[in-house]
Amino acid sequence: MIIKPGCTSQDIIKASEKLKETKPHLNEILKFYEKIFILQEETINHIDPGAITISEDLVQTKLEHKFPLITKEEFLIDYKECENLLKKIYQICSDCNIEAYSSIESIVKLTEKQEITFKTMGEQYLCRGDNWLESFSKENDIDKKNLEFLLYNSLKPCIVKGSEQVSKYLKNHDTQDQGFCPVCGSSPGVSILADNGARSFACSFCWHKWETERIFCPYCNTKKSENLSYIYVENEKGIRGDVCNKCMKYIKTLDTREYNHDIYLPMELLGAIPLDMKINQEGYSN
Repeated sequence: MIIKPGCTSQDIIKASEKLKETKPHLNEILKFYEKIFILQEETINHIDPGAITISEDLVQTKLEHKFPLITKEEFLIDYKECENLLKKIYQICSDCNIEAYSSIESIVKLTEKQEITFKTMGEQYLCRGDNWLESFSKENDIDKKNLEFLLYNSLKPCIVKGSEQVSKYLKNHDTQDQGFCPVCGSSPGVSILADNGARSFACSFCWHKWETERIFCPYCNTKKSENLSYIYVENEKGIRGDVCNKCMKYIKTLDTREYNHDIYLPMELLGAIPLDMKINQEGYSN
């Protein structure tokens, strides 16, 4: 079973322990993210960023033309709660003595000195995305990946909460041939095979899950089986990379039929690092 957002700390700890048993070489990174995931789920359970509403006419128009229902900047954010989360994540980085700590410390100090507010950073990140990340990181001599990590993980509870709200507008909507998230338009982060063999995607940004065709590349939309295959790591059951030889991209796929425990998706994807490395070596990207 896939563990839903708003789960308990025990759910995450159990999922983490299962991975540590089979992948002891990832223990440190799993311990680090376990703490962050627990904080995020606790935040999801008590925040109230406000309700995202969309008129019926606009919903119909967007669905008919296969447009995402909202853009990233339309997510409602409780910036006070998310800034509190940022400070807690920063403390975890300090306690765990991670390599990126000094860069993350620089980001936090910018807000403490009021050279820029967290709200401004969050709004710019959601509105301008990669372009803003690139210029801001260069201006402040900060690693772009560390900046993205801190901002996204601090905003994530509100993003997930907003996605849950917006998804209600998708009731009975056919998403079988949709390779991007019908909520926010982002690419899928993982493919999931259910007990009955049905396939769904989970968004890489807002974590909305939508049903899709079994044989289908979300990046170039090809459905030709001769273009599609998969790569796996020997002795690792339940996860593989579905690769496309037309566009040379891949998506990780979790087969829930191979699992005998509940799956917390963000944690399970961390355990797929060796698979990512193998697929990258084969020339595919995501």
